[in-house]
Amino acid sequence: MGRPMAVNLHKAGLKIEVVDPSEEALAALRALGIACTDRFESATDGADLVILMLADPKIIADAVERLTQQKSRPRIIVDCSSTDVVLTRDLAAKAAASGIAFLDAPVSGSTEGAAAATLSFMVGGDAEALSLVRPVFDALGKKVVHFGPVGSGQLAKTCNNMIVAIEYIGICEAFAIVEANGLDPKLFRELCLNATARSWAMEYRCPVPGVTPDSPSSHGYEGGGSGYVVAKDLGIALSAAKSVGMAPELAQIARRAYQSAVEKGLGNLDFSAIYTLMRPDVRPSAAEVKATGSAQ
Repeated sequence: MGRPMAVNLHKAGLKIEVVDPSEEALAALRALGIACTDRFESATDGADLVILMLADPKIIADAVERLTQQKSRPRIIVDCSSTDVVLTRDLAAKAAASGIAFLDAPVSGSTEGAAAATLSFMVGGDAEALSLVRPVFDALGKKVVHFGPVGSGQLAKTCNNMIVAIEYIGICEAFAIVEANGLDPKLFRELCLNATARSWAMEYRCPVPGVTPDSPSSHGYEGGGSGYVVAKDLGIALSAAKSVGMAPELAQIARRAYQSAVEKGLGNLDFSAIYTLMRPDVRPSAAEVKATGSAQ
């Protein structure tokens, strides 16, 4: 999601430099005239604002540690990643000790929203810092909700992701039943979009290949949000629940399902690839889908 976000910041006329270890990712951005580097300190030292969009908590922690050690530190760090609430609070305290304001601002809207600049931001942290970076959020999305102190944005995102992950298991099971009984999955989806089952996941993440041309399922389950990230986010949700004495059963069931998909080699594919585990009798494995580019 960081790539389309960088493109939209560039389109808005903001002066940016992108840091990424992947030369392939950097080449695509350089072709658009965006300044890029694989050297973290060269891009961030002297920057007023650093935005993080990273997949792994360890990498996030390392990035914040390096920012606090720089000679010319940023005024504000905005973490748009989805990560642990406790870690976020710890990193915010470390940043504050170095004179850096810290906002946790995870996003919702997936890759489609990132490309269209229609993301929703769930923000935790200082209101004054938020007001300073508001023009950046406006270039990237349509809605900003300030939930309160540091960590509250992550908590809101965690619960949002938990809802989608649980819901999607039901969507996959329903489509599996529909297909197994000979119903047309395309007609079924059209029904759901005009009935009480309508949802973002139903609209943009149909799990059956060939039903919707823009869904990851129709492109070998490539793109979108990875199964690894969904499993990680469910773990974060369960950790937050445990901290207040709760053990939500559906979240536990969903996490086991997505973790199983990761263990079976589907972690780097879109989370909709979990469907291939539910219909192995009529669908090729995700690996075969990826190899052929089609499930038909």
